[in-house]
Amino acid sequence: MTLFEVVMAGAVLAIAIMGTLSAWINSQRLQILQREESIAQAAISKAINDIRSLPFTQVDNDQTLATLAGFSGGLYGDVANRLKPGRVKLYMGWDGKGPKSDGALRGVKVSLTHTAGSEKIGIRYWSPAENTPELRIIFINNEVPTEARMGEDGDPTNASDGVDLNGDGAISETPLPLNPPPFEFGPVDAKPLFPRLLAVPITNPQRDPIDTYLNTADLTVYPVVVQVRWWSATGNAREISVITFLTNRAGSQAAAPDTTAY
Repeated sequence: MTLFEVVMAGAVLAIAIMGTLSAWINSQRLQILQREESIAQAAISKAINDIRSLPFTQVDNDQTLATLAGFSGGLYGDVANRLKPGRVKLYMGWDGKGPKSDGALRGVKVSLTHTAGSEKIGIRYWSPAENTPELRIIFINNEVPTEARMGEDGDPTNASDGVDLNGDGAISETPLPLNPPPFEFGPVDAKPLFPRLLAVPITNPQRDPIDTYLNTADLTVYPVVVQVRWWSATGNAREISVITFLTNRAGSQAAAPDTTAY
């Protein structure tokens, strides 16, 4: 065998080894992502079922209450009825050994400011955050919501976080317009999800939506975002969000109305 043949054989063997290694790495990465997404999807489904099991007037109570607890994080206190997101720990970093602890949480921090190790998505920077739960429950009790104000966790005067309600890939810092852009969920000519009337009009049945935070006594329809944001073991930020709608369905018996959220 000539030197040239030896070199060619070595090159072919190296290519085969690299190809096999690359396939194995991609397979491992895919398995990690599938496992994490399965956990996230199951948690979202459970959260929605848990929310719908409560009376409509209780769903957005503070989750820390000893009695009549709901699924919000309580009131901000800066504006009447403005709610913090509820939080649920998923322990997505737990290895299955021993008890679960906050060290296994894989939540993220979203900020307008760059930090070391952060990943830029849109105009915001996502980074891993220690001891931060992965699942958020965000109650949209505003008829013309500002996306950056719905679900934020930090200083109410600094809208760093938020939720993308209209699916345009950005988190708006201004109220969603009454005449929204031509982005639609569903078939052609479907109505955008927001702006949306959530309360019964009192004086003007044809009124435009109002920009205010409502409570459950006002609401007939209650949009809820159940969202999992996590820092994946693959080294990047991930998110799955589901928007659902609760309705206050009163029963026919006045003595014992059915006020369960559906």
